[in-house]
Amino acid sequence: MADEAEQDALAAISRLGGDPQGELDAETKLGLKGDNDDNDDDDGNDDDDTNSDSDSQFAPGYPKKWHGSLHDKEEPNGIEIKHVAKWIDGTHDPELPYPDLLDESSPRLAWLLSYPNSGTSYTMKLVETATGHHVASNYGDHNLHKVTKLSEPFYDDDQTFAEMRSRGSIGPFIADAGGKKMTRTNKGYVLTKTHCGGYCFKCAPTKYTLTDHQFLLKCASGGWVYRDDFKSPTKPIQSKVTYDPRLISRAVHLIRNPFDNVVSRYHLEHNHMERYDRQKDLAKYDRERGGFRKFCKQLNKNYADVEEEFAKKWDELLGKDGEETRQQALKYVKDVPCYQDLFKYINWHNHAFKASAELEVPTLLLHYEEYETDFDGTLQTLLRFLDQPLASDFTKEFIEGKSYAEEYFTEDERHMVKKAVKLLAIPELWKEISRYFD
Repeated sequence: MADEAEQDALAAISRLGGDPQGELDAETKLGLKGDNDDNDDDDGNDDDDTNSDSDSQFAPGYPKKWHGSLHDKEEPNGIEIKHVAKWIDGTHDPELPYPDLLDESSPRLAWLLSYPNSGTSYTMKLVETATGHHVASNYGDHNLHKVTKLSEPFYDDDQTFAEMRSRGSIGPFIADAGGKKMTRTNKGYVLTKTHCGGYCFKCAPTKYTLTDHQFLLKCASGGWVYRDDFKSPTKPIQSKVTYDPRLISRAVHLIRNPFDNVVSRYHLEHNHMERYDRQKDLAKYDRERGGFRKFCKQLNKNYADVEEEFAKKWDELLGKDGEETRQQALKYVKDVPCYQDLFKYINWHNHAFKASAELEVPTLLLHYEEYETDFDGTLQTLLRFLDQPLASDFTKEFIEGKSYAEEYFTEDERHMVKKAVKLLAIPELWKEISRYFD
């Protein structure tokens, strides 16, 4: 169950933003109109780099309003939640084993825990092409079957899916369903994409700060597009869904250089400007260093006051003092471009380490840069961890990406970020990312 102090902190902080929900409307303040980032980034597009996806497949023509939610303890078709709701409200018994609905020939799930734009799409494509087998995703609404235009559950056996659904556990789904000549594996672990939560790009801290419990539930949540002949015989229904996290047997925790990750996120935002023909934004922000720094300066300005109030209240409510405070970290980076996204990066990875520890599953730490420095060794390690064989017809394809740290951030800014990160990162995270500040 979430720490009581954290719950009190979140409740109090949620009132800081100035609107009824305590959140600032970033699109209104920035004049940036487009998709909701919290949903839009679920497609896992990994920036404009050569190893990334081009477009997501968001239910074309379908309403973006969710039809029901398991977080309201009601499945879209009215089935009462029996197991998942206990994870949602924090009353689950961690000692209670999850009923094994899968026979011995069924593969298990391995989360790909990835902060958006950290190499998610490339890693998914790599495993898929290297093995010749489907990978999975929480986001069935972004991975529709090319013919039916519906999400395709990975475990599609009627009896198994019906039993899971009766327990309120729906997902994950085949990624790129019907688009390639891939097969379902019958052994090992299926790589399953999840971005969890707390990664919105243009949002106040009340939106991206989660408890460990909230984060874990978002790791097992996603979207489902399905057809209900009774409720909506002619139009597919789109719904938020959650499955029991105890279905997860392993995890791959993907980490990318934080500076590259932040710039890559901006490039994805710039892609959205172009895709949705946001001419005013395109006139103000080019996709190079100048546009990035100008965009970030505006973003920092719009959230400066609420970030300071949030940091102060957070430290007070959690009993933080001295140098190891969120306020102190904010002082270090307040002039660093898009410092909020660096905060989100640290928060997200802190939670990811805790999530895999909570589930007590073997976890592989994978740095995106290792594809460049040791591609063959990295791929072998990844496939061995997933217990998947290398397909005989696999052809290596990886184009080296660009590092943005020195070009987009000054030496002093990188130094200030290092000081802030050392304050905020848990020891397990700092051990993994300290290499990026050498």
